[in-house]
Amino acid sequence: MIGSLNKLELFNESCILLISCMMFVFTDFQEDPGVKFKSGWLFCGAILTTLLVNISTLIYQSLIKPLRKMRMKKSKPFKLGNYE
Repeated sequence: MIGSLNKLELFNESCILLISCMMFVFTDFQEDPGVKFKSGWLFCGAILTTLLVNISTLIYQSLIKPLRKMRMKKSKPFKLGNYE
């Protein structure tokens, strides 16, 4: 679980870096409004991708993973002791 959280953190940080670098397109550095418009859609797509990955990870870790653990506990036979 810690490895997956590290991967998610790395993904989030790289998305923030990408989005921050894209902000320069919206300044007067780029004068073409068509490029700004297309970059805006790319900017929205990057934010949406980040949100979807984080929400899907949240759903997986809070719903699906505990359900799997519950199923594993149900499938194991109950033993009272170590009787041979």
